Amino acid sequence: MIEGMLVNELTTVDERKMVFELAKARIKSLQGVIEQLETQEKGIDTILNQEKETYEVSFNQHQDREISIPEFSAIDQEHRHKLDSLHLKKISIEMAKNAKQGVIERLWCLCWLLKMPYGKTEAQAIRHDTGEKITVRRQDIYNKYMDTILKSEGMRLKNEQSYLRLLLDFNHIPDILVHPEHEFYAESSATSEKLVDVKDQIETLQQYESKGRRNYKDIMDFSQLTVGDFMNENTEYLFDQFFLANEEQRRRAV
Repeated sequence: MIEGMLVNELTTVDERKMVFELAKARIKSLQGVIEQLETQEKGIDTILNQEKETYEVSFNQHQDREISIPEFSAIDQEHRHKLDSLHLKKISIEMAKNAKQGVIERLWCLCWLLKMPYGKTEAQAIRHDTGEKITVRRQDIYNKYMDTILKSEGMRLKNEQSYLRLLLDFNHIPDILVHPEHEFYAESSATSEKLVDVKDQIETLQQYESKGRRNYKDIMDFSQLTVGDFMNENTEYLFDQFFLANEEQRRRAV
């Protein structure tokens, strides 16, 4: 399959053009998916606003003593239940959007590499916005690729942490029993364990982010990058392979 091909082994003009066109088509497809997700997100925002307006009416009635404390308590809990559910859906959409946007950024890196003459370490290009002539270096593209992995993985972990915390709250609202078949049902012990894992992952990632942008050739053999590595949405896998695994291999070699 084409995803398994090493980018470094795409030597002919026809091969590079074929993969370039494939990458551009994938970018267009992902942009279309992101637009659909944004439409879904707007729909959730509309429902959220409606729910908040409905709740405000009940809150004012409670303030005016038109409804009893027990009645308002039940309304309050149901409101919290609905908000949690909607926010969980919104975070899920945000995670999907971020994952696809990260792939788009990495695919643009692939396109730049394929546009660069084979065997060359840099090439001249014209900026579309300013018309300025710039020098594009192969190593800069590789550095950008690695930066997108850090950025995307950081966003994924942040959203997953928020998602898990909200999941705990959703499943522990007083007097509201979540059915085991509900899409957001979760056992507290398993969710708490995942939160601890995510916290550890965030701390590990931050150690790399704190070093700032650098020349990643010290930790990565870019000649082994495949076409699929630029199309992969799974930034957890990419981070593990290109940062953690490579660093562990270097330590063993010392």
